[in-house]
Amino acid sequence: MPRLLAALWLAAAPLAAAAQGLELGRPDVGEALRRMDRLHEQAARTGLAAPGPLQQTFVLPERPGQNQVSWYEFDWQHLDVPSPTGGEGGIRLYYYRRERAVAERALPVIRNAYLRLVDQFHYTPTKQIPYILYASQREFQATNVFQVSESVLGVTSPRDLKMSLPYFGNHELFREVSTHELVHQFTIQKLLDLAGAEDASSPIDALPLWFIEGLAEYYAKGGLDPETDLYLRDLVWNPDPERHYQVVAFAEDRYRGYIPTYKLGQARVAFVAEVYGPEKIQAYLESAVMLGSAPGEHGFGALTQRVLNEPLEQVDTRWRAWLKRRYYPAYAGRQDLAQLRELSELPAEPEAAQVSPDGQLVFFRGIDREAGRARLYLMDARWPRGAVRVASDNQPGVESLHPIEHSVMAVAEGVLAFSAQAGAGDVLYVQRFRHVPPRGGKPPELALGERRRLDLRHPSGRRFIEISDPTFSPDARLIAFAGMTDAGQQDVYVVPVEGGAVRQLTDDPYAERDLAWGADGLYASSDATDHGRFNLFRLDPATGARTRLTTGAWDDRAPRPQADGSVLFSSDAAGKPDLYVLRGEEVRRLTDFATGLTSPAVAPQARGVWASTFYRGRFRLVEVPRVTWLDEPPLHLAAAGPPLAIPQDEFPPAVPSYDPYALGNWKPEAGYIYGGGASNAVAGSAALLFSDVLRDHVGYLQLSVLGSFEYTQALALFESRAGRTAWVLGAFHFVQEQLDLVNPDLAFLQRDFGVLGSLRFPIDRFRRWEAELSVGGVQRYCLTTLTNSLISCGGVDPTLPGVAGWRQRNGGTQLELGPTFRYGYDTVRYDPTAGPLAGNALLLEVGGQYLPWLRAVSGFARGDATTYFQISGRAKFFLRAAAGTSFAPDDPGRTWARTWWLTAADNLRGYYWNDLAYLIGRNYWVANAELQLPLDPVLRLAIFDSLFGVAALDFGGVFNDWSTRAGCDIQRDRCPDGNQVRPSDLGAWDVRTLTGVLGVNMLFGPLLLRVHFGHPFDIKGVRTPALRDGTSWVTNVTLRYFFF
Repeated sequence: MPRLLAALWLAAAPLAAAAQGLELGRPDVGEALRRMDRLHEQAARTGLAAPGPLQQTFVLPERPGQNQVSWYEFDWQHLDVPSPTGGEGGIRLYYYRRERAVAERALPVIRNAYLRLVDQFHYTPTKQIPYILYASQREFQATNVFQVSESVLGVTSPRDLKMSLPYFGNHELFREVSTHELVHQFTIQKLLDLAGAEDASSPIDALPLWFIEGLAEYYAKGGLDPETDLYLRDLVWNPDPERHYQVVAFAEDRYRGYIPTYKLGQARVAFVAEVYGPEKIQAYLESAVMLGSAPGEHGFGALTQRVLNEPLEQVDTRWRAWLKRRYYPAYAGRQDLAQLRELSELPAEPEAAQVSPDGQLVFFRGIDREAGRARLYLMDARWPRGAVRVASDNQPGVESLHPIEHSVMAVAEGVLAFSAQAGAGDVLYVQRFRHVPPRGGKPPELALGERRRLDLRHPSGRRFIEISDPTFSPDARLIAFAGMTDAGQQDVYVVPVEGGAVRQLTDDPYAERDLAWGADGLYASSDATDHGRFNLFRLDPATGARTRLTTGAWDDRAPRPQADGSVLFSSDAAGKPDLYVLRGEEVRRLTDFATGLTSPAVAPQARGVWASTFYRGRFRLVEVPRVTWLDEPPLHLAAAGPPLAIPQDEFPPAVPSYDPYALGNWKPEAGYIYGGGASNAVAGSAALLFSDVLRDHVGYLQLSVLGSFEYTQALALFESRAGRTAWVLGAFHFVQEQLDLVNPDLAFLQRDFGVLGSLRFPIDRFRRWEAELSVGGVQRYCLTTLTNSLISCGGVDPTLPGVAGWRQRNGGTQLELGPTFRYGYDTVRYDPTAGPLAGNALLLEVGGQYLPWLRAVSGFARGDATTYFQISGRAKFFLRAAAGTSFAPDDPGRTWARTWWLTAADNLRGYYWNDLAYLIGRNYWVANAELQLPLDPVLRLAIFDSLFGVAALDFGGVFNDWSTRAGCDIQRDRCPDGNQVRPSDLGAWDVRTLTGVLGVNMLFGPLLLRVHFGHPFDIKGVRTPALRDGTSWVTNVTLRYFFF
């Protein structure tokens, strides 16, 4: 095989940026599985595939990656629901047996939304919709169908029309999200049908994302809802252009996020409907085929002019004027931030908070937008700088603190509690603390005690999947919380503060939230109302009897009972969230704040009320003094009707079970194909990923042809991900180039073929064990002299060392058994353009191989650890340490033992890529320290998505023997035989090299171009070829696919 061609593969082949560890000899099924994962993730995210690496035997920086854990057993069934309007289309509803009652409540919502959208779109879908329903959001996050984070509520694929979402245990939230995703279905199918061909590209790719998501929000919310109004008021009244928090131009789609994409998208669609007419919304879709597949503002501008009959500039002028007319007049007379007291000097942005009964202690959840983290803090409101950190997310035991989603905190005198995601579900923690108030001019003190995880035993033996809104009883001996079990129903429970048996207070399909325990009972907001909105209720802690307190057809939230019997709460009664007080049968409004106030709590000495607000694009914690309260007359509560029953469909007794192995449930998911040539050789590789509908089972085929069949690489794998323990079976055939260990100037080819199996057991999201076994044959042949050009079989000088006995040591085809065990730990967080940003990663591997016909036994071990530090924004610094070794008890074992090939560009950048004698050996150790700084703010190149400057140090080496050969003098560069010191003569310490590195990383599209210049220093270790030649800088260039 041409070695120049191998160099081309190494430099230009799309190796994944999520680094791989590869070894000489036996194939690495672990790397093959990671490649499967990457193709699987790409298919689940976008329907597009990305190429994987070549089957070469290199050592690169390796991270095990985090786990998509299938915590739950799903016994899937599917129900075919005809189109409510007749004809083609309809829905295939996938659900699992234990959520049948949830699915029966969900189906009427789906049908009603379908019928309403048929009327609004003037269109009926022609293809069946695969609708995959989960009972809870936690179970949805464990899905293999899509790659989803906690912030994702539902997903629809424009590629295969699959849609998936949870029921949430909240009927109204499910209605909104389900309708949102169905809008995507209608949009996708209508555009495809308008395009007029099955294989035509969908015009959806040419429409801006804000239009696609804004359209879905507009139809799902029925126009503009109070939440969107809140964000729009804040954008119009309190913009922050430096952070791109401002009203954008009508066609602007550069800034992505919840507010610019979803909320401003919803507002722009509402603007079109109000100013130009609701029929213009569908006119956009019906005219979108004119765009073809040319995205961008120019194409959308032409579409806008065609639909609205006005140039884009005029439409943008009308859009901004519409916002001004809508929100400027409403500002007059409103309370603003200057009239309140904001808590400043907090360690993080306070997204949610709970306050102690005396108002002095604040237990809040802070979010760090740059780091993408959520943390819990406890502080004395008189000394915010003294806040102590209680917990941080993204680690075992506290995988998530559910930011934005719901409250997880409770605080009483001397004790706090919080819930967090840990493994299959949420857990509840209790922690004592000591609080010393300020005295003698000294600030207050807070000291945390030991954290305890409560043992929660459900009365029916069910498992709690979600736990939210905890609250202490007045004597702090009991904790009430809202819990969702694996049945998909949310109810209120009470447990002693020590843990143990849990008492269930409610048992119905309605949702409860915002729990607060007062002297006369438990307070909560619930949708058990006659209009489906959340109102306030009081529950009897002994019997669970429910008393309704408010009746309005709007959302009343966050009740806080007071000592005088009144109840503070927030309400959308006036079209935005503000603070109210309930006394008996009367409600009085306390605030009319510019953007809105939520989550009230009494401030110290009853001088006012604590509240949360969203202002100028940030969450803030403020005190509303009594002097600013409104003096409005109270309103008498209207009469309440009985709770609105949640409709439920009766499913047939016999519903078909989903068969994952049925041929009709399988289809290609992703793949790649590429090739290249150099001199008179041709190389190419192709891979294809198959999966079933639910993506619980995956098939993977890869074929690489390197000039002829002699160098063909092939791999076939089947993986089952349906359970927590994933298993893999497969077959392989690899041909790889090896260096002879007796004489490193000799090379040969090695063929490995056989079958393999693997088990992967995730401990949690961050940790896992892997076990792997391969059984097959190994053949070594084609001995040749090592050059920088070609392997040409035969013609080796028989007088060279190691040639005479080579066939005796290596000849024939041998049976080979190879077990491997791995442990991985990974908490690394990523940025889309910077890659790994913060966190830690560790991979440990140990294994061996046994050739019974030769009685050759060998083993190996390696480790790779990296820690990343986020400096600011996308700037980062990381440290890496890696080492590997192989060992055997005798000469036959050492002959067949594993060797390691380090890539210079990733490990020791003072070497050239082809300094093979210095980069291949039985053992290695490497340490890297690297600083990466974004250059985009000062140097912006149009063709690059990001540009980073790199400064680094590399330290380490590769060796065969632990001690240097006797008599060899590394300083004089001579051995006793008079020859120069070769790398194979040196021991573990003498192979050391130190290299300073400067370079740039350039990302364009999916490709990462790395141009690094290494300057080797003379530290009295091995003299690198660059040092021998007097070369100051060594250039390493790589071009690889970048997966963040």
